[in-house]
Amino acid sequence: MNARIDTRELRRERVACDPVALCRALGIDRIKTRQTTGLLVCCPAHDDRTPSCSVTRGPDGTLRVKCFACDFTADAIGLVRQVRGTDFRGAVEELVRLTGRWDLLDVGFKARLSSPPPRKRAPRRAILSGSPSQRTSSRPGSQPAAPKYLKWEQLDAVWSNTVAVADDAEAGAMLASRGLDVERIDDLGLARVISKDSELPPWARNDGKSWAESGHRLLFRVFDARGACRSFRAWRVIDGPPDRKRLTPARHSVGGLVLADPFAVAMLRDGKWLDGRSTPPELVISEGESDFLTWATEFSDADEDAPIMLGVFSGAWTEELASRVPDGARVSVRTDRDQAGDRYAAPIIKSLDPRCEVYRMERSSTEAA
Repeated sequence: MNARIDTRELRRERVACDPVALCRALGIDRIKTRQTTGLLVCCPAHDDRTPSCSVTRGPDGTLRVKCFACDFTADAIGLVRQVRGTDFRGAVEELVRLTGRWDLLDVGFKARLSSPPPRKRAPRRAILSGSPSQRTSSRPGSQPAAPKYLKWEQLDAVWSNTVAVADDAEAGAMLASRGLDVERIDDLGLARVISKDSELPPWARNDGKSWAESGHRLLFRVFDARGACRSFRAWRVIDGPPDRKRLTPARHSVGGLVLADPFAVAMLRDGKWLDGRSTPPELVISEGESDFLTWATEFSDADEDAPIMLGVFSGAWTEELASRVPDGARVSVRTDRDQAGDRYAAPIIKSLDPRCEVYRMERSSTEAA
């Protein structure tokens, strides 16, 4: 039996259409401003330090969400999806739990919630190849295992305890020495800093040290093809071994995940450009954190020609990510003219050509530093 749910009815449930109740249930009402028809809260789609996201009840009686800073828009299900970092089905499940309307689910959907399929045991002598995020079974015809990403609760517990880049002397000095605009990085929510005294979970450790202890304190969120944050990359802000500048969560995948500025997150989420653009913006796909920050902070919010930014690494680009880039987009692929850079650029160009205008650009020595 196909699993179905009456989402139209669910959106009109009391908690789902009550801005105050839903924001409180999702934990996003800690910093808020009251409005006549709802609340103004800190936007869950970008690093918002002052309330800029309006959550109100629309004329049809359902919830409507609009951020005046990053143009994030959603209904009740979309808001749950963004806050929880899940897909549509996961957001529906969460909203059902919050409203208590289990009667809206058909038998198939209920069965899936109450009886998840048992995990299949991996072959005992499976041969692993490639990076940890790309390992698959060696059996002919086998399918790659689903990536093991961090859960949103794990991500939120760490991210919510970070500080602004401008408030950390080491991180701010390191970025400023590269000619990067620290305040602009904070304004766009591109990175945050782990405090030196932070207690971090086991996955945020390397060689017996936590990321805070080893100096990997500059934290970047990485997003999946639907614009949901699924993991982190940690950048060292002090001197150390040249092969350990960046770290990712231990025993968790970062394959298929990219860096994205708020405008790129919106593109991934909606599969289209933000409203209000007179012409489609340029999409810049860069290699690594430094290039990503350089381009993402190059332009002001008022500049209509400002590009939107994605950052890639080994194993990041996928066909699903490519499918979220609108047709006719002007895409600049900025990677090094070396073997690694060519390896990053090739699948991007292949997946977007010919439906997009794709250009291969070489990044400068300043960006590559």
